[in-house]
Amino acid sequence: MYERFRRLFRYEQDANAKVLASLATVPPANRARAEFSRAMTIFGHIIEARSIWLARLHGPAPAPASMFPAGLTLEDAARRSNAADGAWREWCDHLSDAKLRQAIDYVNSEQRRFRVKVEDVLGHVLMHSAYHRGQIAMLVRQSGGEPAATDYVIFARDTL
Repeated sequence: MYERFRRLFRYEQDANAKVLASLATVPPANRARAEFSRAMTIFGHIIEARSIWLARLHGPAPAPASMFPAGLTLEDAARRSNAADGAWREWCDHLSDAKLRQAIDYVNSEQRRFRVKVEDVLGHVLMHSAYHRGQIAMLVRQSGGEPAATDYVIFARDTL
């Protein structure tokens, strides 16, 4: 099972890189539009959420400054996304079936305590990002850019 999650996180990295490239297709004149700004904020949210969940997997995590960072540039987004990818890759290198079955305790943004299995956290991170990548694709198109094709099956057939 852990090998499956490693592959899914390689897909996650690939899909987020494609989204970043799609954001760069928005004509510079359209980057001041509300749609582009919203797309960048949502991409920042994906990065922030991935970082928060990884920190929770390591133990108590500090509260983020903002779950929806505003004013993120393409360069900042690329740097932060690459850093998150590297951290997740490193964490996944030590993944095992036993670790997937473990539970973690965490405190959410409303200071409520919860317990959840590691495999459920990983599933959440993957689905959460996919949901928001769909929103970004719509906003990129509305901004005059070319949305990325980030369906899992595209990754799967291209990496077979």
